[in-house]
Amino acid sequence: MTGDERNKRTKYVMAGVGAIALAAMGAFGTTMAVAPSSGAVPAVNVGETVTKTTAPAKLETSFAKPTVKVELPDGYGN
Repeated sequence: MTGDERNKRTKYVMAGVGAIALAAMGAFGTTMAVAPSSGAVPAVNVGETVTKTTAPAKLETSFAKPTVKVELPDGYGN
């Protein structure tokens, strides 16, 4: 078998693999695109909910405080 024959056979095999992959993706895509057939459609809520609150006068935390204190080794900001 020469190099040209091997290249031709490889091209045909890869084309077949690509065609099978394309067909599989198409079949999988159509099964995922089908709408559910349960018949139940959720109702759309078009009303508006408003909750009135006032903003706090002072922020609860002006800066974060660590909950755990550790002792840093030498050379780390000591």
